[in-house]
Amino acid sequence: MNDPNEQPLVLVVDDDPEFREEILPEALARLGVRIVTAKDVLEGCMVSAEHGSGSKDPLSLVVLDMHMPRHAKTTTIAVDGGIQFLLAHEFTGCPVVVFTAYPSYENCARAVRAGAAAYLPKGTQDTYGGPEGGIDQLVEICRGLLDKRAKFDTPIPPDHEWLAQNYDWLRREFGGSWVAFVPRADASLAGIAGIERAGLVIVGRESRESLAQLIAGKLPLLSAIPPIAYVEIGQ
Repeated sequence: MNDPNEQPLVLVVDDDPEFREEILPEALARLGVRIVTAKDVLEGCMVSAEHGSGSKDPLSLVVLDMHMPRHAKTTTIAVDGGIQFLLAHEFTGCPVVVFTAYPSYENCARAVRAGAAAYLPKGTQDTYGGPEGGIDQLVEICRGLLDKRAKFDTPIPPDHEWLAQNYDWLRREFGGSWVAFVPRADASLAGIAGIERAGLVIVGRESRESLAQLIAGKLPLLSAIPPIAYVEIGQ
């Protein structure tokens, strides 16, 4: 690839500035990729929305920390920060590799259920009879995912159970739009009014950029990043 704009775009979401700005970009440079970074869950979601599957410059891969703040207004580390990102990122159309300094079987299972393509510890360790994790293994897993990645030229079909069950209704109400929805109780606390269905409240009928800004403004009043966000509803 001679044109830098044709190189795969990789998002690194990590609150550790050394990993985010130095260690991971230097390692991933072996793959000939471009790097964008985010320091918390909200910023990661914003970048993910900006570079979603329907954008002119979509992400090809995400490398994600697990323990990090939800947003810049707090220094509190959310142990499930990576899970929140995975749930919000579910429909953006590229694989996510979790790279964590605090690996555990429980977190691995949760990450995979939430959509992670791979889960690795940052430091190499002897687990189940052999070394696992570390920068070199991360690079190789990312290489394989980039090689195998399917191109999403059309909106991603619904595969979340609630979305699949309500897709006809969503098409009637929001055909051709980008929508997000949050639990009804959260929406009430955040002062969000919308169309209710199955215990969820539609946040807005906006472009994904406008929708991301709306969610950013409401995040301090929400208990978590909206679990299904930036979903493009086909006509």
